Amino acid sequence: MQGVINRQYRKSQIVNLLNDRQDPKVLKMSPSEVEKIKVFKGHIAFGYHNNFPDPSNVTYITMLRDPIKRIISNYYFILSLEEHPLHEVVVNENISLKDYV
Repeated sequence: MQGVINRQYRKSQIVNLLNDRQDPKVLKMSPSEVEKIKVFKGHIAFGYHNNFPDPSNVTYITMLRDPIKRIISNYYFILSLEEHPLHEVVVNENISLKDYV
């Protein structure tokens, strides 16, 4: 999906968001700068559209992964990212993938 988006829009029209928290780059944008952006992509919760001048002009696209592959990926992501809120618990309590699931 990212490849399709990158082919359809100029780099200047895309903002990559890592999560649904208030992104500092977006917060610093003026309304006229926000209007030039065509795609905000990343892991974004519904409701993010309320950060924009015209929330009614926002369309969400949701991609769903295979749930088994998703939970396995999530487990290893937690292990690999020391800043993750669950990292310390999973490591210190030696939680296996089976126990995590």
